[in-house]
Amino acid sequence: MESNPVMSQILTSFNLEAYEVMPLKMDGILDWGAVGCALAKHQQTFWPIFRRSRDGFLKRIEQDLSPGDCMVRIQHNPGRLKSCAARNNEDIISQRACFLCPENLPPEQSGLAWPEDSPTPRYRILVNPMPIFDEHLTLVYEQHIPQAIDGVIGDFLALAKDFSSNFTLFYNGPRCGASAPDHLHFQAGSKGVAPIECQLDKTQWIRHAPAARPKTILMSSQPSQVSALPAQSAVVQRPMRPGKQQKYIVDAGVWFDGVRSAAVMISDDGKAMEQAFRRLLEVLRGSGSFSEEPMISLMAWYVPQCWIVIVFPRRAHRPACYHLGEENGMMISPGAVDMAGLVVVPLLEDYRRLDDEILGTIFREVSCDPDFLRETLAAL
Repeated sequence: MESNPVMSQILTSFNLEAYEVMPLKMDGILDWGAVGCALAKHQQTFWPIFRRSRDGFLKRIEQDLSPGDCMVRIQHNPGRLKSCAARNNEDIISQRACFLCPENLPPEQSGLAWPEDSPTPRYRILVNPMPIFDEHLTLVYEQHIPQAIDGVIGDFLALAKDFSSNFTLFYNGPRCGASAPDHLHFQAGSKGVAPIECQLDKTQWIRHAPAARPKTILMSSQPSQVSALPAQSAVVQRPMRPGKQQKYIVDAGVWFDGVRSAAVMISDDGKAMEQAFRRLLEVLRGSGSFSEEPMISLMAWYVPQCWIVIVFPRRAHRPACYHLGEENGMMISPGAVDMAGLVVVPLLEDYRRLDDEILGTIFREVSCDPDFLRETLAAL
């Protein structure tokens, strides 16, 4: 496949001032959340394919389900069929051009360089051509390197902070949901839409200011100051074992809602969060036969003074029903957004068949066992 002879355009925030839906700068500092929304409005004007796909997204239908104590919104979104059905083995990838590399982007697909004032920007900010959210971006690493979070978790946290006014960030591992496992990228979707954000926001643990939370990290079977969680759900924590570092600056624990488990980490210190995540990744890598990155889905958002990171270790990319064929199967392929409770269903017949029981089974099949996760965290 030949690359496009006309390169897509790199815009600046100045180019987007006519499309702003809110001020692009606050106190002289660029608000990337506002810039991302302006980019989407610009692309609706200048990229017909995106305009049509967004019009299709606006016609989506949704309903709420609650398997276990898990809040879920299922979204019938036919535009995501290609993504859900994608086969990303090495043979297929080697036979196609990378659709995230600049030379292969449609000429109408303009983007932004992040950081904007850097002579060597690290990421290109693009609209996602098949949105799941009202505002949906793809944050693409400038170099063509494989999808891998190790080494760029600092970027992930920095982007979560910069885009925090309007966006939550998501990452799909190369073996569990990444649409382009050959090219590093993140996604950013409208903040507060993923149901697990709402669930966690209702807990006392999230509502406390960082200074009011006990400084703990990643271990325990003893309930602590966490409260107001749904019945049979638990976030557990205990102090890190004594060592050279005496200041405990990351709160973390296990979230389990009956069908889905995750490690939840909260900190007002980005470097500490980065270190804690890397420790978790090391232990997960050591717990299985992983020659590459462990199977994880990841999300993060930033609220005043702190990051919230949720790691979903995975036991499988796709549930059993995905492999049963058209008559008995269901085209559901969970990525980070689905694990966060916004489950995308491209086929209408699957949307109509889904209920709490089926959805609970799907989550259990692709999620790690909560006891395994507690043991993993204890190994830290």
